[in-house]
Amino acid sequence: MVVVAVAIVWALATCSRSPSSSNDAASVATSSPSATSAAQGRQYDEQQFLASADKSISGPMIARDKSKYVGDSVAIACTVASIIDENSFNAQCAQRGDPVPAIILVDYDDTVSLNKGQAVRIMGTVEEPAQGLDASGKQATFAAVKAQFIE
Repeated sequence: MVVVAVAIVWALATCSRSPSSSNDAASVATSSPSATSAAQGRQYDEQQFLASADKSISGPMIARDKSKYVGDSVAIACTVASIIDENSFNAQCAQRGDPVPAIILVDYDDTVSLNKGQAVRIMGTVEEPAQGLDASGKQATFAAVKAQFIE
C-alpha cells in the first residue's frame, strides 16, 4: 500500500513537471526571435546611418584636413593598422594614387572582434583631432572618428 502511494505521488510529481518543462522549452524558443529582432534592429540602424552618411568623404580627406569634417557622418573603407586597446584602433586608409596611406584614430566599443590587417568599413562621426604618439614615438595629431558601426 505504501509502495502504491509512493508511486502515485511520484507519477503526479512527474506529470506536474512536464508542463513546466515544455514552458521552459517555449521560453528558450522565444529567446531566439528576440535575438533575431535585435540583429534586425541593428541592421536597420546601420542602414539609417548609411543613408545619412556622406560617402564622398574618404579617410585620406579626413587625415589631410583634420578639422574640416568634424561632425560629419562618414562611411570609409580602411584596414586595421593596429589595435590600441579594447576601445580604439588605428585605421590605415588609402585612395588610389596616394603614395602613403592616411592613419586615423578610431574610437570603437568592441575592438576585440577585429584583427590587424582586416579590411573594414568604418561608419561613424568625425571627431576633433586627437593627440598621441606616432609609430616613431613622436607627438602627433591624428584625425579621429567615433565608429558606430563596423563591417
